[in-house]
Amino acid sequence: MKIDWVQKLTSRKFWAAIVAVITCVCVIFGVSEITTEQVTALIMAVGALIAYILGEGWVDSMRAKNGAAPGTDAEAAAYGPCEEKKDAARVKKEGTEDADLSGKE
Repeated sequence: MKIDWVQKLTSRKFWAAIVAVITCVCVIFGVSEITTEQVTALIMAVGALIAYILGEGWVDSMRAKNGAAPGTDAEAAAYGPCEEKKDAARVKKEGTEDADLSGKE
């Protein structure tokens, strides 16, 4: 069975488990409380940074896959056109205009 490291490194459960193990090791070896807290904070900060980098990489790859220009809305680039654009395309295709979509009564 192959391990999906991207999924593991972005998992909060994984980082919580790492912190728990390191905290236990610090307690076993009699490391001071302040040092244990600092090590825990460092591990969580590194975990958050790794998750952010991998998440941004995913969004960039989806943006490139969908042909979106840099600087466009990440969610729209990752998932395709927004609902408003879909509604406007439907109205144009059908040749009708709903009062809700046009803003006119």
